[in-house]
Amino acid sequence: MTMHKSKGLEFPVVILMNLQTSMRSPVHRTSLRMNISASGDENPPLGLYLPSVRRRSHSKMDSYGRDAHEIRELRMNLAENTRLLYVAMTRAQQRLCMIGCVRDKDPDLWAVRDRAARIWKTRSMLDMIMPAVLGHMDIPAPGKSVSDNLWRLSCVEGQPITDSDEEVLHVDDAIGSVISEDAPMLMYLPEAPDTAPVKTSVSTLVRDRSTGALPQEEETVTEKRETEEVIHTFRLDSTVTRPAFLDEEKASAVDIGSATHRFLRLLDLSLFRDEAASPYYRIREEAERMEAEGTLSHEEARLIRYQGVSVFLESDLGQRMLQSEEVHREWSFTMQLAPDHPTLVQGIVDCAFLEEGQWVLIDYKTDRDTARDTFVPRHTLQMNWYRTALERLTHRPVREMWLYALRAGIAYPVPRVRTAQD
Repeated sequence: MTMHKSKGLEFPVVILMNLQTSMRSPVHRTSLRMNISASGDENPPLGLYLPSVRRRSHSKMDSYGRDAHEIRELRMNLAENTRLLYVAMTRAQQRLCMIGCVRDKDPDLWAVRDRAARIWKTRSMLDMIMPAVLGHMDIPAPGKSVSDNLWRLSCVEGQPITDSDEEVLHVDDAIGSVISEDAPMLMYLPEAPDTAPVKTSVSTLVRDRSTGALPQEEETVTEKRETEEVIHTFRLDSTVTRPAFLDEEKASAVDIGSATHRFLRLLDLSLFRDEAASPYYRIREEAERMEAEGTLSHEEARLIRYQGVSVFLESDLGQRMLQSEEVHREWSFTMQLAPDHPTLVQGIVDCAFLEEGQWVLIDYKTDRDTARDTFVPRHTLQMNWYRTALERLTHRPVREMWLYALRAGIAYPVPRVRTAQD
C-alpha cells in the first residue's frame, strides 16, 4: 500500500522501506516555466519565465527567474513529502519500523546544527528522521543495536543479493514448518470484518449504493468539500489540531468550500434581517471582525466567497431563511439506519429552517459545474437522505429541498425521491 492510500487508516504494525530514496524532482529542461497560483502570503505567484535570447550570438542566458522557480519547486516538494511522511508515520498503532540505507556522507548532514541549512540539503525522508534520532543516540557499529525508551536503532551491513534455488527451497521449507506447527503463530491476524459497521456516513451510503458495501466512516466537513464536485460530505464542528506544516498546502476547492461554509455557519443572521441595501459590505465587516477576534484565520478569511454569500442572502431563498424564527446551520444528526439494522448513519445538514411548521432544507455547493442536468442529479439522493433523517428525528415534514450554487448564485429545487429507508 502506498503512503497516499494509507491516509485515514491504521495498522498494528507499519513498515516504511526505502526511506533513502531521493524525493527531489528531476531538473526541468524546458525553457518556459509558469507559476500563477499563490500558496499563502509567503508564496506569491512567480508568473512566467523565459530565458533571455541573444539573437546575434544565437544563444540563451538564464537569470535569477529560473533560480526563483527552482527554489519554489524545491520548497513545495519538501513540504509535500513532509506531509506524506507525517501521514505514513501516524498510521501505526503499536509499532513503527523504518528502514533505509545510509551513504557515507549522510551522517555529516544529519549532524548539521543549523536547521535551515540542513532542510535545504535534505534529499530523502531518512534525512528528515535521523537528526531527531541522533538527538537521542549515536549510530551503532554494524551488527549492533542501541535503544532508549523511544527509539531502537539497528545497523546492518549490506550484503549482495544472490539468486539461489537452494535458498528458495530453504525458505519454503521454513515457512512450511511454521504453518504445520500446532502452536499459535507469532504474527498479527486481523479480526474478521464485521459486515455491519457501527457508524457510517450519508455520503458513504450515496457513494457505495451500487456495491451495497457500508464502510465504517464518520463524515467530516473536509471530506464533504473534497468530494463536492461529485458527492458532498460533512464535518463535525471541531477537528483534531494538525501540525503547522499541513496548513501550508496550496489552497484548493476543498479549502475554499470549507472556509465559505464555516463563515456561513458563524455569520450573525440578525444583522441582515432588516438590511435594505446590499449586504456585501456588512459581510466583509463581519469577516474582518471575526479575523480580528481570532474566530477566523487570515487564510480562511482570504478564501471566503463573499460575493456568493451576499447574493445568497439577497435571494428569495435567503430572505425566507432570514425571516424564519428557527434556523439551524451545520446541524449534525445521528440516526439508526433501520429498526433492525445496527448501523448508525451520521451527517450534518448545511441549513434547515422552519416555514409554516415544515422544514426547508438548503445545501450550499461550490461546484464549478452547475448545469441543472448534471448538478441536481449529482446531489439528489444525498439531499433525500437528509430529508429522511430530519423527518424521522424531528417528526416534522420537509416541504422543500434546495441546492444553492454559491459560484453561480442560483438555487435549484431538489425532487423528492425514495431512499432505502423511506
